[in-house]
This record gives sequence, C-alpha cells and structure tokens, in this order.
Amino acid sequence: MPFPSDVRVDANGAPDVAGYPNPRDAGIITSLLSIVPEHKGFPVMSTAYFRFTDAVPARALTDVITDGSVVLVDIDPSSDELGTTYPVIADTLDVDTYVPTNLVAIALLCAAALGASAARGASGAHGHHHKHAAQASE
Repeated sequence: MPFPSDVRVDANGAPDVAGYPNPRDAGIITSLLSIVPEHKGFPVMSTAYFRFTDAVPARALTDVITDGSVVLVDIDPSSDELGTTYPVIADTLDVDTYVPTNLVAIALLCAAALGASAARGASGAHGHHHKHAAQASE
C-alpha cells in the first residue's frame, strides 16, 4: 500500500501512523507521532513511498522519470486538469531500520505545477509488480 494514501487516515481524517516503527523508543519520534492526530490529511507536496514485491531498478533523485514506468496523474474529477500527468523524480531507498527492501520514493519534479486542493494519484509499475494508487488531498 503506498504511503501517504487517503486510505491511511483515521475516522477524523488524520494520518494513521499506528504501527510506525520506533524500535529504540526515541523520544523525538514518540513526540512527533503524538501530534499527528492534530492534523487532517497528508501534506499536498508529499513524497509517495511504494514498496514492491520484487527487486526494483536503482533510481536516484537526479532521475526524471519520463518512460511511463511511474506517473503522477491529476485524478480529481472536479479539476480542470483531470487526467494531466506531471513529471516525477524517484529514488530507490537504502534498506535500514525504517526502510524495507524494494522501497521507492516518488515526488513531483516541480511542486508549483499542482493546485493545493487537487487530488493526485501516483502509480508505479515494473515487470509484474503491483500497481497501486496513492492520493493526497487537502
């Protein structure tokens, strides 16, 4: 399941961070997680994280994705730009305590291209990996 996603919110619309790893019980993480319920939704200029079941090609933040393997699409039915695609960058993340294998971070290349209230969907595909949609809205 991509993160962030509108399906990962609680009944009040705040991001659901239940189960967020904090293996060292770090005070800063505990403190930050405690204020998440005070905020509705995810940031509109967020990075989307996709975990795949198979190995993914290495990507770096300098890679602008134009081959169609990753797309960011305006999916807001009330938007004048419905269906418009936007350029993205992607980074294959190194595994550590918080980063599992086969995790890719995807972000809009130019944040000024989107309106603040637009709903967007991101999709990534490689071989027979799952395709998922992530939505962020105000």
